Amino acid sequence: MHGGILVLKPSLLRFLIRLKMRHSLGGPLLTLGVQDILCRYEDAEALLSDEGHPATLVPSAERRLTTSYLYRAARDQYPLIHARTFFRMLGVDDYSDLDASAAEGPTLAHDLNQPIPAEWHGRYQWVLDGGTLEHVFDVRGALSNMVRLTGVGGHVVHINPMNGWANHGFYQISPCVLHDFYTINGFEPVETALALQMDGGGLQFVSYEYTTERVAVESKSGQSLLIFVARKTADVDRIALPTQRKYSARFAPNHKRAG
Repeated sequence: MHGGILVLKPSLLRFLIRLKMRHSLGGPLLTLGVQDILCRYEDAEALLSDEGHPATLVPSAERRLTTSYLYRAARDQYPLIHARTFFRMLGVDDYSDLDASAAEGPTLAHDLNQPIPAEWHGRYQWVLDGGTLEHVFDVRGALSNMVRLTGVGGHVVHINPMNGWANHGFYQISPCVLHDFYTINGFEPVETALALQMDGGGLQFVSYEYTTERVAVESKSGQSLLIFVARKTADVDRIALPTQRKYSARFAPNHKRAG
């Protein structure tokens, strides 16, 4: 399921490197969608060096270039690396990607509107949504799949549009969706941030502590992204559907429903 925010620009790659170091993220890794990495090999080396993260050497013969339909026509002039190569540089050798279409050569071809096969349950320690959830009509099904894909002790990482992305996907994602869903399905949220799109294309990252209060997000461009990280602490027998925490006291003690 290919989406525009799947283009991981250097500012988002830099933030991912920091997340990886802060939370000891590692493989097996599954990305939702074949991520577009908007940098060359030497650019990735510089980013890793700037962030104090050792860059694993990938021999030149093994450096895969992008398979993105957006960029592959120009890759001879601007050789953007494939996500597999970037994450290998980051020290993650066990890499897979999942896409609804086989056009860009994903490891797994699967529509996230549909339940994943049981043999994929708990297979991954890092499940990265770099801008796919908003393109899947059945958000409940997609999030349920992410819960099932992640093994205990592993992490989910979301990067999704929050404001200013009308018609980019089916949805713009609020913090309450992810916080309220994951906390009743065996996960502990460990970090939330807002990425504010600035004039000129840069991003300003702001740490965010989830509350039930309405959030007024201001950025010069009017666009913002939600970044959410949660660690899986336990498997659940059934996926539970939350009542929004803002209103859950009205339904206590039965504030969650099994789905």
